[in-house]
Amino acid sequence: MGLFSKKTKTAIITFLFTENLTPIQLDSNLKTLSDVYPFTHSRLYRDRTHFYIGVKFDHRQKNVLDLSNQLGVMMPDNANFSVEIITDDFGKLSAPSLRNCRMQTILEDLIPSQREKHSLDTHDPLFFPGKNYHKYLSMTGMGYLMGILNVTPDSFSDAGQFYSIDSALRQAERLILDGATIIDIGGESTRPDAMEVAIQEEIDRVIPIIEGIREKISPDFPLSVDTRKSEIADEALRAGADIINDVSAGRRDPNMFNIAAKWQCPLIMMHSRGDPESMQFQTEYENLIEEVAQELKTQVALATSAGVRAWNIIVDPGIGFAKTADQCYELLKNLPRLKSLLDPHPMLVGASRKSFLRKEVGPNTAYGDAVVAGFCTSHGVDILRVHDVKSICDAVKVGRKLR
Repeated sequence: MGLFSKKTKTAIITFLFTENLTPIQLDSNLKTLSDVYPFTHSRLYRDRTHFYIGVKFDHRQKNVLDLSNQLGVMMPDNANFSVEIITDDFGKLSAPSLRNCRMQTILEDLIPSQREKHSLDTHDPLFFPGKNYHKYLSMTGMGYLMGILNVTPDSFSDAGQFYSIDSALRQAERLILDGATIIDIGGESTRPDAMEVAIQEEIDRVIPIIEGIREKISPDFPLSVDTRKSEIADEALRAGADIINDVSAGRRDPNMFNIAAKWQCPLIMMHSRGDPESMQFQTEYENLIEEVAQELKTQVALATSAGVRAWNIIVDPGIGFAKTADQCYELLKNLPRLKSLLDPHPMLVGASRKSFLRKEVGPNTAYGDAVVAGFCTSHGVDILRVHDVKSICDAVKVGRKLR
């Protein structure tokens, strides 16, 4: 006997992924069918080639083949729709094309008793488009390292160092070997007073790097695109990126939410005010912690209303963005409070080489970066965005022990 009673059947349905077949379409079609044929389905998962949905239904209703055929009829003619029935009994689950982690997560969607301490709509592992197990990152304050790869001539720290494709690809390899879990690729500097880059110029900077990493280094290592523009995000995800990192949290371009919903990808939303040219003139707060949290919550609500899944949203308090040096330290000192206000969303902190550290320790912030990284990890921060991955790894290991 499987995990369900004899009166129910279960299956994982697999759909061939094409640009014409979007998660929103599938989700809408499933809801339509559920009005006719009562069944329960998991949320939608995807990798680079397929969508996956878990389905549980009463054996007296349409069987899973009929259900999948009905879905096929509802798909666009040019969607290259195909369905693979992996199994009709989760108790005998056997699918070489899927990893156990994905199976377990889909099971948890369908069977409440399979859930552990986390809520599926909140603390569930982020799902990155990719087939490898490491694409599931359990957001439990592990302090994953996001390596920074700026392909700009004017970033505040490594301006022009990785501006060419060859140098950028060498740095990407170095970040992976040094222990990064994610690489964040940015083609526009957002340092104070930075000028906005034209859309085509940003595309020309970012897309060849993403394509180069996918072709020459790794087909599925988690990649993030650091951009405020929905056009760049869309092109980057199509080229092989997995995550959107928007330092404006959708304020600069509200269409960013639609792109994140379209791709059903993780979205990092950072707190800031104004733009790079004006943000340092907007540092007046009556209650810094409460206002940062509330302003982020406002943008998160807009994102979810546009279709971005709550479990795919990561928040970033925006160290150095519309904050004075003292305010940066205040944010860090109050991380537990900030995390509780923004719970259940995972948190990213990007303090690496920022000016608030340079004011204390001078131009070489390596030790300061390590102290902040260890401190953040000890207080449950989920992702640390850093330049020098190798030197931060030990600090993170110690921080984990101090939690």
